[in-house]
Amino acid sequence: MLKENECYKYDWNGYYAGIVKRQKNPVASKKTGKKMFLMPARSTLIEPPKTKKGEIARFVDGNWIIEEIITVYHKDNGSPVMVAKNKFNKEIWIEEPPPESEYRTYYENGKWNENIPDPLEDEHSNIVELLQTQINELHTIIISLEERINELEK
Repeated sequence: MLKENECYKYDWNGYYAGIVKRQKNPVASKKTGKKMFLMPARSTLIEPPKTKKGEIARFVDGNWIIEEIITVYHKDNGSPVMVAKNKFNKEIWIEEPPPESEYRTYYENGKWNENIPDPLEDEHSNIVELLQTQINELHTIIISLEERINELEK
């Protein structure tokens, strides 16, 4: 049951978002001599229907409807999100969950794949890092030698 200064809020797509407080309308209240309240955008005084697990209420054309919600998974990384059934971009999302994996998963060519790191790639980066360290050390030695030569030439 709503208080007189409350209303039911829904999002841009009409999905129920909870109960919110309404601001007092000072002009209308003064004019009528009664407490009057403003209605926020995307809100209604019509009570949404009770929903069960796997359902969500949606406000459409002045009435509440119930839609089934499902979990879909992002094709790039398998991250889940809950959406209304048949109300998602099938180019980006898929209903089939990714396999459990310690590696990053992605959906391609009609199946889930794992992005297993290449051990040689890790070894390559270690070699590059080691070489960079040695180059820096040699650079420091060269600078020291140049300074010593300059001192000896004086």
